Amino acid sequence: MQVRGISPRYWRVWLYLSLAVTITASLKILGSLPVFALMVIPPLIALKKSRGLRDAFQIAMLTGTVIPALGYYFSFLFSFPTGASIILTATLFFLASLAEPLFVTVHASEIDDERLHRES
Repeated sequence: MQVRGISPRYWRVWLYLSLAVTITASLKILGSLPVFALMVIPPLIALKKSRGLRDAFQIAMLTGTVIPALGYYFSFLFSFPTGASIILTATLFFLASLAEPLFVTVHASEIDDERLHRES
């Protein structure tokens, strides 16, 4: 199967090459623990909160952008090590996503109303 006339092998090689370059550069800049935490925690939050793959990608990109920015800010503000600050921020986001059902209640009628609005 080809996408836009380009073979899947090309896309696979491009994906792996871009991942290798990105991970290698990130490891040099941040270190291994923050890089691997940012590879796992935003998608984990997104998969827990999303209704579909498109939503999961959007949520993961948003949290993957916000978490490091807040981590850098907290690192600057409180003079913490940057990597530890990013990991702490990511962990707090993850714990907040776990605790959300305790504080937010959605009734089945609200979910049905939302689905009806999307379908129309």
